Amino acid sequence: MSTGIPAGGNNLGFTGSDGRTQRGLLKKEKGIWYYKKEGIDTFLKWCGKNGVQLRNAKITHSPDFARCLRATTHISPGHAIVLAPLATCFNFLMACRHELDSPHSFPILCTQHSWDKGVKEMPCAQVHQFFSAGWLARAHYNEDHFFHPYAAWLSQDSTGQSGISQAISCFREDDDVNLTIDDLFTKMAYDASVEVDQYMEIFLRLLSAYLGRNFPLDTEGVEQCMDGTGFFRSRAQHVVCPTLVPFIDSVPQIVSGNHNTIVQFISKDAKKELAEVGLGDTLTNSSYVVLRALREIEPGDYLTQRDWPKALVTEEWQGKVLEATRLNEYVPS
Repeated sequence: MSTGIPAGGNNLGFTGSDGRTQRGLLKKEKGIWYYKKEGIDTFLKWCGKNGVQLRNAKITHSPDFARCLRATTHISPGHAIVLAPLATCFNFLMACRHELDSPHSFPILCTQHSWDKGVKEMPCAQVHQFFSAGWLARAHYNEDHFFHPYAAWLSQDSTGQSGISQAISCFREDDDVNLTIDDLFTKMAYDASVEVDQYMEIFLRLLSAYLGRNFPLDTEGVEQCMDGTGFFRSRAQHVVCPTLVPFIDSVPQIVSGNHNTIVQFISKDAKKELAEVGLGDTLTNSSYVVLRALREIEPGDYLTQRDWPKALVTEEWQGKVLEATRLNEYVPS
């Protein structure tokens, strides 16, 4: 059975049979922005309805990035460019919350005991990675799901999809492993009520988004996301929670040190910090993830952020991470 994953060599990091991280040749992958005006309009309406703000910047593309943000006016250091209520951000804890609220037959279970374990059918990937991408794909195909507009937005950018496909294909070269992975993806597609090939196209894009465009949520934010999930808040400091944030997911992560923005979690109880980014008293019933200018940004400048801090990830976790190829060496021209 086909799952839409091409055969081919690996160009990512993955965990080999000896438990060590293997790494093939890295190649640059820009990706494609599958622009759909209707999808953009739906996403923007969803953002407006749920309090997500984009200030002094616009959605665009560049020679180096399929989709990114560009300043429309001068932006001073500290100025808030993106403000996203925590409830609009997506991570595996949010997925767990929705899992408990809806009937489903999704084949992967994510708990406080399993979230960082390897997926049985493909141990190089962790449960929370496949679980998050799978539930985003589920939302993508369910127009009534709260995260449907955001999942559709994320699925329009294919950056990293080719790398993810090639990494998975390495494990499909073994016939026995191939059958178990195919069976897993077939069950995931069945849960979403779509054909497996159609499902895999979207799943791979969403998995690449989750792996390559996330922000590691602060412990206080993790605690707040744990409500209603079955996770114990006392364990929050031990949970690494990659989080996708509306609009911030389109700000490229670079390792050169030339980034011009920073991402900050601001708790709903931090009144002073909320006031600094222009959130009035009527909006302070929510915690926010905020993108702020790190230095002077001129009109026409592309926005960039630092590559998310690997120091927050344990050596064991990092060794298992399945990374998508991405352009984090580049600074947009």
